[in-house]
Amino acid sequence: AKNNYNLVLLAKDRGTPSRNASLAVNVAINPAITGDIKFNYSFTTPENVPRGTVIGSIDITDGRTVSAYTISTGNYDNAFNIQLKGNNGELTAMNNLDRETYIIYSLLIYATTDVDTLIITVEVLVTDLNDNPPKFDVSTLVLAVPENSPIGTLVTTVHCTDLDTDAINRNNILYLQSPGPSLFGIDQAGHLTLTSVPDFESMPSISFDIIASDNQTFTTNLKVNVRIIDAD
Repeated sequence: AKNNYNLVLLAKDRGTPSRNASLAVNVAINPAITGDIKFNYSFTTPENVPRGTVIGSIDITDGRTVSAYTISTGNYDNAFNIQLKGNNGELTAMNNLDRETYIIYSLLIYATTDVDTLIITVEVLVTDLNDNPPKFDVSTLVLAVPENSPIGTLVTTVHCTDLDTDAINRNNILYLQSPGPSLFGIDQAGHLTLTSVPDFESMPSISFDIIASDNQTFTTNLKVNVRIIDAD
């Protein structure tokens, strides 16, 4: 049986002209590592922990003497390192752990011992922190509203998202900055409606901000410019 395989993965789009990209993959089979998974570990860590933070320890206490630990697969962006500490393996963070990029890492780790090579699985769950501001899908809105439109008229609907989970950002709160409330109101679904009847002669235009707050750390402003259309 072969111990080494060279593959080429090809991705091709359906555009005109068609474009493609290739990726060379080398698969090495280690015949010395056989058998079932011996140990399973699960660790939890907040995102954005400093480099070198200890995530957890792999403890081999069955009499084997470990000489080395190696992360084989699942270590995306070299997020972790494992070092031999006594007979144990100390797993540390090496790069930024961003929950919005990876929520769970499933690591396959080999422990080389004086008897054999152990196969160890480690699952690292990255928990969320409030590190992202709310985000509107546009930065500026330019609107037009006919004068004499009735109260309650829906002018537009704004959309706001937050990469952090609802448990962290407590859902975004939308409100209007003065002088917006003199003519408009907004609900938490993003519906911007009239709260008074617009009059071109007294107010031909109005500018204000819609503000999204995560109720903890971040706020984001959406600039709104509204022109009142004169009625004949």
